[in-house]
Amino acid sequence: MLSLLGFPGTAGFIGKWYILLAATAAGQLPLAAILVLTSVISAGYYLPVIMAMYMQPEPFEQAHAGMRIGRWAGAAVAVSVAGLLLLGIRPNRLLDLAKTSGDGLGVAPGATAAAPPLQTSTGR
Repeated sequence: MLSLLGFPGTAGFIGKWYILLAATAAGQLPLAAILVLTSVISAGYYLPVIMAMYMQPEPFEQAHAGMRIGRWAGAAVAVSVAGLLLLGIRPNRLLDLAKTSGDGLGVAPGATAAAPPLQTSTGR
């Protein structure tokens, strides 16, 4: 959350800093001002979450003793974990599907894709 906020010392800060430098170097001062303004506005969203997570009193030991999740919620978690493990360990099928799906996107409907240039040999 601190990185999303752009807190100094985090990767988010470094990323925003480089974007700010590139925008000012390119003469895009309004874009740089928008970046700073939206970073200040985002603090209003991220800081209350951070405060709720870390600046609350420690809950007592039995606070969640009787809590259980329902059958459908458990099934949703199980399917999500299985999908995450499957796609994390063996993503090749999904990547191949994405590649074959994207291969035809650059061609206009009714047109054929341009053939790659022919390689000629000199015969030597």
